[in-house]
Amino acid sequence: MEDKQIALENMEISLGHQTNPQNYISIPNHSEELWRRTLQLPAGEGILIKFLHGGPAVLSVPDITQYWLCIQRPSKDLKDGTDTYYIEAQVTGDEDAAEQELLKLAQTWEVPK
Repeated sequence: MEDKQIALENMEISLGHQTNPQNYISIPNHSEELWRRTLQLPAGEGILIKFLHGGPAVLSVPDITQYWLCIQRPSKDLKDGTDTYYIEAQVTGDEDAAEQELLKLAQTWEVPK
């Protein structure tokens, strides 16, 4: 499903993956992180990040609220690196309801080992 968005009631979601230095998560440029929380999920320890994402400096657009639900594993390709798998949720309706929908989805999320 990576790069494919699916519209739900309060958000649009897609899957993502990044390989980074150990324990690092890179949210999109022009973003303001509001908070992050550690969660225990069936697939393992997760991190839920809430942030505002705006457009590039030359294009003034309203900030969009996004959630990233991330699970990290030791990298398969980068020595001493981390593979971060995430569900990206762009809020299109109620923020609290979107967060709850995302947490419900996380209960059945199958993350590569």
